[in-house]
This record gives sequence, structure tokens and C-alpha cells, in this order.
Amino acid sequence: MSDGKPAADVGGLGVVVEPVTCVGCGYDLIGLPGDGRCPECGAAVGESMRGLLLRYSTREYLAAVQLGHTLMLSGILAFVVARVVGVAFLPWATAEVWWTFSAIEVGAMLVIAVGCFRLTIPDPRIMGMKQPSEARWAVRVVVVAQALLAIGWMASGPSGGLHGAMFFLLAEWVLWAVHFAAMMPYAKWLGGRVPDADLVERASSYRWILPAWMLWVVVIAVIAPLVALTVYWSLLYRMRRELKDIREKWVLTPAPLEMVAA
Repeated sequence: MSDGKPAADVGGLGVVVEPVTCVGCGYDLIGLPGDGRCPECGAAVGESMRGLLLRYSTREYLAAVQLGHTLMLSGILAFVVARVVGVAFLPWATAEVWWTFSAIEVGAMLVIAVGCFRLTIPDPRIMGMKQPSEARWAVRVVVVAQALLAIGWMASGPSGGLHGAMFFLLAEWVLWAVHFAAMMPYAKWLGGRVPDADLVERASSYRWILPAWMLWVVVIAVIAPLVALTVYWSLLYRMRRELKDIREKWVLTPAPLEMVAA
């Protein structure tokens, strides 16, 4: 990381002329020397002047978030394929087939859960700034519940009967609806840090559209959740591509000139 020295070397005479929140503690740095340090926590003022953009985050954080997206993409893809193929084989389903696809779905949900935890780790560079902690914990609780539900479904065995299957299926759809509603504020926050206006807009609309899809189960049964998961997958893929691009172009960029007055 840099020492936080601003782009304009004014010999200590430059001061911050716009409201800037310290990334370490949240202190208002306006009026302080641009090449100085926060009086509360000692963080470099220049580092705080960089703001929330992901391009200024550490390589380690970007790698962790990108890995989280990769795991979630892989898990969702495995889940959708297992569900589609499992439904296709339903007329010829045996206990062995049931156990196989149930195990794949459990594995997929565990991968999704691990990916979600990696994707939503706090950014250590901006601990003093507001981060979507409520959305982070909400979606983490949901993915754990989803994984436990998948394990419970597999543990019930193929002899659970129609009523048992319907219970688990409805619970699964409800949890996916909550998952979408919880994750979209976090996705919107990350999209704004790229920055990518399209990602922000899509995350805002998907927060309501995707849960609504999950509620149409009576009308279009299995298709609605799979369509919602496909759309969700495309959003995660777009964000992962942006993170990959940022990591490939990652450089130590100085603070913006316009925020320092001589």
C-alpha cells in the first residue's frame, strides 16, 4: 500500500477542501493537510481521499471477493444442472439416482455458502466507512439455512413422500427469495464501487423481481426458480468480470488533485 501522500506535493500546505471520511475511523478530515494523518487513528489522509472505489482496495481483498463470486457461480450452475437433470430423470428415478442428485445439490449449496462468505468479507481498507453489514449478515444467515435445508432434505431419504418433498421445495423457494432480497443491496454497493451504473440499476431492480419470480411457484412450478437463478448468475458473473478487470489493471493510484487546495 502507499503512504497516502496526495498527488499534489505542496510541501504540507495543501488542505482537504471537501468532506472526506477517514477510512480508518470515520473522522471528518476536512481542513487537514492532504499529506497528513488522521488525528484520531493515524490513517493517511491521502488514503481516505481515494474513497470507496474497488481499484484502491488491496489485492488480497479483491482476490477474496472474486473467489467468492467464482464459487457462487460454480455452485449455482451445479445446483441448476442437478435440478434440471434430476427432474428429467424423475420417471426413471431409483434410490441411487435420488441420492446422487441430492448429494450434488448439497455440495452445490455448501459451495454457494462458502462463496457467499468470501464475497461479503469486510474491506479492511475502509473499516471506518459505512459498509452494508446488515445485508452481509442477512445473506450469510440465509445461505447457512439453505445449506442446512439441503442436508435435511438428503437426510430425509427418498421415502419422504410427496408431502415431505413439497415442504422442502416450498422452504427452498422461500429461502431463495430471501437470499435474493438480502444479497441485492450488497451487490448494489459493490457495483457502485466499480463503478458500474448498470450493475447498480440491475441490483436495485432484481431485489424485487427475483423474489417475485420465486412466488410464482403455483403457476410455473420448477421453471420460475431456475429462471431467477439464471438471472442471478448473470449478475454475479458480470461483477466477477469487473473484479477480474480491476485486479489485472491494479496500480497504486494517487489521490485526486481536485480534493486538495493549495
